[in-house]
Amino acid sequence: MKILLLFTFLLIFLLSNSLNANTLNLTLEEQKYLDSKPFLSATSLEDFYPFNFVENGNNLGYSVDTMRLIGRILDKEVKFIDKPWSEQLQMIKSGELDIIPHVAINEKRKAFIDYTNFDHLIFSSGFAVNKNISLNSINDLFNKTISVTKGSYLHSYLRENFPKIKLLLTRTSREALKATIDNKAVATIGNIPTLNYLIEEKWLTNFKIDSVSDFNKSLEVKMPMGVSKGNILLKSILEKAHAAIPHGEIVKLKQNWMGTKNETNGIGNLSKQEIAYLKNKGKILMCVLPNWLPFEQIDENGKHKGIGADVIKIVSKYINTPIELLPTDNWAQSLQNIADRKCDILPVAMNIPSRRSKMDFTDPYVKEPFVVATTSDKFFIKDVSELSNKKIGIVRSYAFIEVLKLKTPSVIIVEVENTKEGLAKVSSGELDGYLDTMPTIAYGIQKHSLLDLKIAGKLDFDITLSIATRNDEPDLKSIMQKALNTISEEKRRTIVGRWISIEVAQEFNYRLLWQTSFAFLFIIFGVLYRNRVISIANTKFEEQKKMVDKYVLISTVDIKGVIIDVNDAFCHTIGYKSDELIGNTYSLLRHPKVSNDFFIKMKEALYKENIWRGEVINLTKAGETIYFYETIETIFEKNKKIGYRSICENITDKKKIEALSVTDPLTQLFNRLKIEDVFKLEIERVNRYKKSLSVIIVDIDYFKLVNDTYGHDVGDEVLKSVAKILKENIRSTDTLGRWGGEEFIILVPETNKDQTTLLAEKIRISIEIYKFSKIKSLTASFGVSSFTQDDTKESLIKKADNALYKAKETGRNRVESFS
Repeated sequence: MKILLLFTFLLIFLLSNSLNANTLNLTLEEQKYLDSKPFLSATSLEDFYPFNFVENGNNLGYSVDTMRLIGRILDKEVKFIDKPWSEQLQMIKSGELDIIPHVAINEKRKAFIDYTNFDHLIFSSGFAVNKNISLNSINDLFNKTISVTKGSYLHSYLRENFPKIKLLLTRTSREALKATIDNKAVATIGNIPTLNYLIEEKWLTNFKIDSVSDFNKSLEVKMPMGVSKGNILLKSILEKAHAAIPHGEIVKLKQNWMGTKNETNGIGNLSKQEIAYLKNKGKILMCVLPNWLPFEQIDENGKHKGIGADVIKIVSKYINTPIELLPTDNWAQSLQNIADRKCDILPVAMNIPSRRSKMDFTDPYVKEPFVVATTSDKFFIKDVSELSNKKIGIVRSYAFIEVLKLKTPSVIIVEVENTKEGLAKVSSGELDGYLDTMPTIAYGIQKHSLLDLKIAGKLDFDITLSIATRNDEPDLKSIMQKALNTISEEKRRTIVGRWISIEVAQEFNYRLLWQTSFAFLFIIFGVLYRNRVISIANTKFEEQKKMVDKYVLISTVDIKGVIIDVNDAFCHTIGYKSDELIGNTYSLLRHPKVSNDFFIKMKEALYKENIWRGEVINLTKAGETIYFYETIETIFEKNKKIGYRSICENITDKKKIEALSVTDPLTQLFNRLKIEDVFKLEIERVNRYKKSLSVIIVDIDYFKLVNDTYGHDVGDEVLKSVAKILKENIRSTDTLGRWGGEEFIILVPETNKDQTTLLAEKIRISIEIYKFSKIKSLTASFGVSSFTQDDTKESLIKKADNALYKAKETGRNRVESFS
């Protein structure tokens, strides 16, 4: 009975972990649907510039590139079908075409198209006119000729609502614009990205894009993707794949095809209507979450701080309009204020159904994982189901409450006032855990010194944060979105990196579980693989066999190390097809970080014990780093060794969390908490073995002046450059970290004060002669101290600090040692 229970537990454990490794979270039905399709077919249009068009026989455009991105994410080829638009609609209706990447919603189409829950394209319509023509009202076009593409929604709308306007119908947008260039029409109406593309393509410097405020129709057009009516599997797959596209990739595509700039001063591409709205508004009032660093906070001086505050500064500059803080005591009050129209925006908000009756939301600009904080003695939490019947703290009125109730109805939610209270109650045992974002929890643990807590697990869903706007003023959402679009992905990462520092994260070590259950694991795989060809009467067991084959990573090599078998799960995870792997050796997957010694020791263990367990770094087909925890056992046949079988667990997410927990996000050096841990071990080593230990504290000279003169972006680049110089000048046995702000620390074992002073002098010169990209030159000051009898960590640092102070006081750009 015990063996059966362990068998069941292990199988569920393996399957659940492998399923969670699928970042798209496709269901079995969705994956089966994809596997059944040799490719996905999508619409090809002749001249929907710059989104979907054909040039020299090639499919080009923003939508085409987006579909190819989705294809790569799904590991499925996308083919573009070149047919007239009317035929494309018939094909989607009959199911012969899989996807229309962009299709306007109307009642007639709803009968045969299901639309995705995201808008793939959002653009405004306008008029291309000569620069000497001024359009103030639609009346200015009465009794004049306008060129428009035949059959477009704008053609239908003009025909039905403005009979006084003469329409010159053309087959394509290019022909419509040419008619205006040739003075056959006074203006061309179309979507602004298309008109801009064609104007720039032809270098029409005497043309401009104009609009009118009394068109009586929203000039903003939203186009989701479309699939055949009832094809809910493909609709869901597209929604998941689109959500998985990194924001930076979308930004690059927009920059490439629509001329979206990274940073803009002034009002950029705002419409006349939006500019008029801002002028009439005068200022925008915002309410915030008063105590949610690193995302946002109202500090003791009443100032707005955090990631949201940095983003809002850029937005305010772009729209050339002041954004003022309306202080609140708590998040619930901020939510009520925007509902009561007392404030206009929330800089950091989650888009959930219950808020949409009062608010609109921009596209998310921050995505962070949900994690659970527990006391250090608690078990690692691998997914949200393990929160069932547990008391979990969440800040009052947070959107997480709604999300968590949907995911795990049986969780016992305890609302707290803020992160500090939630973590404190976990520490005291009043709560089993506290749920929030990884940066928020890590920040709280560090700030409030709750070092008995840990991040016990990353849940299988993320928080996406947007700017929320009052929905009775729809222009405001469009303005905020355009402002956000100007912030490049690199700039967003810089902002987030400036505030987020993951200081504490520990996880359960699965190694013990593998060791204690390996015998049962081999029973499973022995049954599943050696009886592959046997017909199994028990259909339930057969289904479990298929599940294991799909989600447990298994590979087999012969005695020479040539791959002779790989299962579907292994191929899916590593990115290769089976025929690309079979016949090759594992060198195909070898990561450059892995040394020959590593494999020599592995082979020695297999030779002596016929089994090896450990972590392995590999490369996927796409060249990305992936971490496995592998169990390799020798395969025998008639007492003769014939090869090796490897069973892998994908621990990439685990390794990423471990790295975040000890790494400063800006410089990629060890953070202060990790340095404290290493310091403790070094002090113990020195006391036990009577070895030497020295410390160097490095402080960049006049760093505040760099930030004040050149800005924080340049300051961040300086910090990264100094970190690089330090890494290049120390030994592999030394420990380097960011101590705080512009200070760095180096632990130098087995080295006395004189030797360490020479090392510090070498680094000082390296910094002094280094050519920084913007500020050209920079210096740093150094304080050195060495361990003496009865020293503690604190006293050793204090001595180095005193030496650094002396270096600063005596002129900077020098090394001083404590004596």
